[in-house]
Amino acid sequence: IVITRIEQIDDASSVKEEIQRLVGPTPVFTSRLMTSGIRTIAGQRVHKESVPQPVAAFCGVGNPGSFFNHLRGEGCAPAFTRTFPDHHNYTQSELDQLVNDAKAHGARSLITTAKDAIKLTRCKFNLSCYVLDIQISIDDEDRLVELIHQVCRRAED
Repeated sequence: IVITRIEQIDDASSVKEEIQRLVGPTPVFTSRLMTSGIRTIAGQRVHKESVPQPVAAFCGVGNPGSFFNHLRGEGCAPAFTRTFPDHHNYTQSELDQLVNDAKAHGARSLITTAKDAIKLTRCKFNLSCYVLDIQISIDDEDRLVELIHQVCRRAED
């Protein structure tokens, strides 16, 4: 069992202990989302400090609160947020309105998810747009990988 987004749980140890109690000897791991970088919408890597603040954050993902909280955890508190439906196909008029609203809230740049950025490469922005790249970090990953290898070897026998 892998508990995801453990960084978003206030009392992670008690949650892990309770799950362990319920599943007995089954191994329980934890994972967290970590920033792996920031880039422009065109793909150029940048330092976090070079992103003009404050930002306006937007996304069309299943759990937008997780994205906005992750930004706050990185010290990048959005002045404005906008959510779109999961897997949203953006129109230029929506993005123009987003930029206008972001500017009205004092934002100096936009930031979105890597998932959303794929759909934005042909769009025009009148405000710099950045992408937050994240990766999953599994605590005690070596042990989890070894357990997976063991199961695979048994399945081959």
